[in-house]
Amino acid sequence: MSDKYNTIVLKSSEEPGKVPSVTDLLPGELAINIADGKLYTLKLTEGQYEVIQIGAAQSVEGGGGSSGGGATTIQNLVWQSPEGTSNEDHYPAEGYYDYGQSMIIIRASELGTGAKMLHGLEIEVNGYTPGYTFNNQTLKLAHTSDLEFGSNVKTDLTNINGLADLTSVKADFTWTINSSGYQTIDFDTNFEYNGTDSLLIIWENRDGSWNPGFGWAECHFDNTYADSWYKHQDDSYPSSSYGTADQSYRPNIRLKY
Repeated sequence: MSDKYNTIVLKSSEEPGKVPSVTDLLPGELAINIADGKLYTLKLTEGQYEVIQIGAAQSVEGGGGSSGGGATTIQNLVWQSPEGTSNEDHYPAEGYYDYGQSMIIIRASELGTGAKMLHGLEIEVNGYTPGYTFNNQTLKLAHTSDLEFGSNVKTDLTNINGLADLTSVKADFTWTINSSGYQTIDFDTNFEYNGTDSLLIIWENRDGSWNPGFGWAECHFDNTYADSWYKHQDDSYPSSSYGTADQSYRPNIRLKY
C-alpha cells in the first residue's frame, strides 16, 4: 500500500530576519520564514492582534553553550542607554495603581547601525521593599517611525506612526524585585530589531491590585525628546485611553542581544 501525504502550503518568506506584520496574516493563519526556520501566527489580547513566534528555539553564541539548536543566533552583548539618577515611579509599572501602561522609544541613532536579535533587557530600579511583586505583567516590542511620542497617543497604540512587528516578548509574568539596581528580564520570544526604525518598548501592568512598598525607576533627564509615556488607573485596564508623553525622563535601560 502506498503512503499518502497531505500538502499544506503556508505563507512564506525567504528573506533572512523578515517577520510578518499584523496585516500580513488573517486570524488562524500561519507564516514561515524559510531562511530562518521560524513560524509565526496572530495572538488576540484585549481586542488587539499581535504577531508571535511559535516554538522559539535558539542557539546562544558567546555563552559557552547552546540552549536549543534552532536557527536564531544570539550574541551576549549589551546596549546601554544614557544613565541618570532621577526617581520616577511611573516606570516601568506604577505601584500605586491597579493597572497601567508605560512605553519608551529608543531611536535608531542611539542604537547604532545594524540589525540586532534582542533577547532580554535590564531596567534600573530603587526604593522597593525586598520581595515586592507585580503580577500579570506583559512586555512588548515593536518598530515605529516616530522619534518621540505625540500628545495624542493612546494605550491601544493609536497615533503611533509606522507601527510594525508588534511582538509580545514576555507575557503574563510575575516580576519580583529583591534588591535595588538593574533587574534582568529575559524574553520568551526574541525580537529582531531591524536597525533602521525606532524601537518601541511597551510595559503592560495588569496586576489588578496594589501594595505599599513600591519604588521607582532610575531615569535619565533629557528635555530634547518626549521619549517616554505612561497611563495608570484603578479598577480596570485603560484599554483605549490617552496617556502622558514625558519630555523629561526615560528609565535607565540595557538591551541584551
